Amino acid sequence: MRLTMCFLGSVMCAGAASAGPLDPPMGPISPTNKTLQQVEPRTPISAPITITQPGSYYLTGNASATFIAISVIATDVTIDLNGFSLAGNNSGTGVGVSIGNVDPGAVTIRNGTIRDFGSRGVSSPFINARVILEDLHITRCDDEGVFVEGDSKIIDCTADFNGASGFRVDSAANIDGCISNRNGSHGFWIESGLIANSLARDNDLNGFNLGSIITNANSVVAVDCVSHGNTQEGFFSTDPVTLVNCHAVENSDLGFQLDNDASLEGCVARQNGDVGFLTGQSATLSRCIASENAANGINTSANSTIESCSAYLNDGFGIATSLNCAITNSASRDNTSHGFFVGAGSSVHNCAANINDGDGFQLQSDARLTHCTADGNVGAGIRGTSDTVIDSCNVTDNSTGIIAGAGGLVVRCFAAGNSANYDMTAADHGAIISPVGVFTTTNAFANISY
Repeated sequence: MRLTMCFLGSVMCAGAASAGPLDPPMGPISPTNKTLQQVEPRTPISAPITITQPGSYYLTGNASATFIAISVIATDVTIDLNGFSLAGNNSGTGVGVSIGNVDPGAVTIRNGTIRDFGSRGVSSPFINARVILEDLHITRCDDEGVFVEGDSKIIDCTADFNGASGFRVDSAANIDGCISNRNGSHGFWIESGLIANSLARDNDLNGFNLGSIITNANSVVAVDCVSHGNTQEGFFSTDPVTLVNCHAVENSDLGFQLDNDASLEGCVARQNGDVGFLTGQSATLSRCIASENAANGINTSANSTIESCSAYLNDGFGIATSLNCAITNSASRDNTSHGFFVGAGSSVHNCAANINDGDGFQLQSDARLTHCTADGNVGAGIRGTSDTVIDSCNVTDNSTGIIAGAGGLVVRCFAAGNSANYDMTAADHGAIISPVGVFTTTNAFANISY
């Protein structure tokens, strides 16, 4: 018992030594001398309301309006919807938040739902106004969910079931982490700026409609965006655009339809209803994949570059180019037509075409093919036309290995297991050697048939 009491006493003493005093200080509690404005410096509002002074405002509850719920005609305004909703009645020209011609300064709207207005959820039709939207859900408005004419920053917002585009921004967009779903027009209509980490799904027109239909001069950068199941194109542009790690999947029309000077890196087009990638002139595609599309996998216009790309299981050509293009380190397999359709004057280096239902490579006039392989294609492994050059290629198990066109040149190639290894009656070519066992040759341009 003595040991137990001593132990308890020690614990109690230790506890008393480590704890603070339990009694409050003597005397009455002193006031903080803070005003209500200091405790909550923001201004409470309901709707409908017109904000005419700069400041920070917050919504005190759900609100509704038949015309404009909140009209802002002042600069440097922040409105926190506080998790509540602004609701219209889907009639007339009602707008959830209308932002006037405010400049300089910005208008920030955040944290709530805007729904059921007869026109737009958020409308800022003036080029000078700068708009910041954060954590908003804009839904079931009869026109665009969001329309911003001036510079904008839109973060973590969702627009769905609106009658026109989910988001339309006409100048200098900065959009991140947004979703545009089941809207009556485009998911995102962006004329210039940056859009990242965003999803467009099941919209009635294009998932991402990029560039200006008026000036044809602006540029858009899209990074880590996904366009899925839209009625028209996944990504559509009328201007030079840069797309990085973007995916177009199961759109009813083309995966990507892009204008001249487009740049794509690490993009994927899969199971779209038409061509996977269709670009204008001078496009650059790097590390892109086109698979299971209902037409050609990759289709570029003149003077384009394709590097380290792959096309497979497409219902058409795997990779097709127009004039004077360059294709390197790329592969095309299991497509229902030719693996590569190579435009006149183009060059192809270190590429592979396997198990395609047409030719592995079909070259138009003056094209050049070097260090390529073709295996198991239903047509020819390589089919040249007039003045094509075929150098250091390997063809196996095709219907015909190499068919050379008139005026063409074939040197240093290897062919085996084809129904006919070479058909070069109309072309210049190195000697065809069919070795048996150990052999040597001093002819540096010889073609080998084995």
